[in-house]
Amino acid sequence: MSSTSNLAPAYVKVDAGIVSTNDVLGPNKLSKVRLNSGLAIGKYAYRLGLSERLTSQLTHFLEESGIRDTFRVLLTQNSLEPGEHLSLPLNMNNSKNSEHLWNIQRPRSHWSNNMHWIAPANTNAQNAYLETLKRGGFDFALESIAKQFGMKKDEIIIHHAFFIGVSKATSSFVHQDNPDSGGRGFTVLIPLRLVEYSGSELAFQTDNRENEAWYKYRMNEAVLVGDGTWHKTADCDYQEMNEYRICANIYVCHKNPINNATNAKGVVS
Repeated sequence: MSSTSNLAPAYVKVDAGIVSTNDVLGPNKLSKVRLNSGLAIGKYAYRLGLSERLTSQLTHFLEESGIRDTFRVLLTQNSLEPGEHLSLPLNMNNSKNSEHLWNIQRPRSHWSNNMHWIAPANTNAQNAYLETLKRGGFDFALESIAKQFGMKKDEIIIHHAFFIGVSKATSSFVHQDNPDSGGRGFTVLIPLRLVEYSGSELAFQTDNRENEAWYKYRMNEAVLVGDGTWHKTADCDYQEMNEYRICANIYVCHKNPINNATNAKGVVS
């Protein structure tokens, strides 16, 4: 989805480890992603505590918008072909039947998974998503991110917000989001639907590429994938169980003269 993704070179050799999640983060609290040994994964890899209210609001939005059911069909019954995309109108139950148009896309085959993206394709859909974030108090999470990385709270913006879902992945490629942003660009991954008793869902590599860490999503906890953080979708196969997982994927970044994205303070606060 992002044009700012870099692929990892194929020669990388890494040693495996587990991300420590023994500490439960309170709402809007940040903590570096670390191995159980204490080693930090990277300069811009963080865990972010979330309020139950935000998770609840986003989960409700998935249900009432029809996005959850759309993912169910795509991931358990009828997937798009790799590289295929389409636009689908969905009507919100509480919006007097105003049309919400969504882009549905499956990445090309080199991703080595059946991940699909569902993103707002018109103003109605985008506003509905942003209003959901506002009701959930996402502005407080933005304020915490801004403070952690030396930004003023009115300088951080939502660049793009969408949903991702997956039910099978095998040796997904390692890549970066937001490289060379000077610590001013982040992907916020918020788990909304997880598969019970499943293994780790996300993998990181340290900045020096010598260590790999496996992360298990936790409800009410987001992952902050910052500037140049190497990561990938962990192997999974939920298809025999007709299961799938869903995350909200929100790109946030520093406001600057060449960025025309909407000021997050105006649409979320």
